[in-house]
Amino acid sequence: MARQGSFQSHGFGYLQIGDEDVGHKIHRTYNKSLFQGHRIKLCPSKPDYLERLEHERAVEAAREEAATEKRRLAAMAFEKKDRVPSTVFRLRPKPGAEVK
Repeated sequence: MARQGSFQSHGFGYLQIGDEDVGHKIHRTYNKSLFQGHRIKLCPSKPDYLERLEHERAVEAAREEAATEKRRLAAMAFEKKDRVPSTVFRLRPKPGAEVK
């Protein structure tokens, strides 16, 4: 990208590298090196919008699935609780106490 009225670079650009190992090697080799009298600074980029959107949708789907499973298990536990007879507790008087 050139500045208004000249052909000088703004000093940034984008490079997409498919292999992570190659990306690390390029970063180690060229980060903070000199190019045409200027220091090069390499930084990892943010994910592409569509990739980020796909990831967010996958995370949301997983959350929804977990919430649905949690509700299903809670409903099963509630139904099971209704089927099991409750425990009956009988109170005994203290020894020597008068029973009415």
